[in-house]
Amino acid sequence: MKKARCPKGRLAKSPVYGNYCNSGVTVMRLMLSSTPSPVASALLWIILIVAAPYLTLNTAHRSMQATAHTLHSSFKVENPGGQ
Repeated sequence: MKKARCPKGRLAKSPVYGNYCNSGVTVMRLMLSSTPSPVASALLWIILIVAAPYLTLNTAHRSMQATAHTLHSSFKVENPGGQ
């Protein structure tokens, strides 16, 4: 297998993957390139990050209620004496 050649200064070391070619693309650069305008991209990400918890609020609440009900039902002990 032929090794890939990296431009000078782009070789990085990772404890998991060994040597690899660093492309220079950071998470921030990737996030800000979602739209042609970095300001619009930043606003889009802020809106998504703020809106995500509100959009999942009802679903999360229902799942917590179902979990609590299941735990409550599973810990109920039938009274053997009938009292």
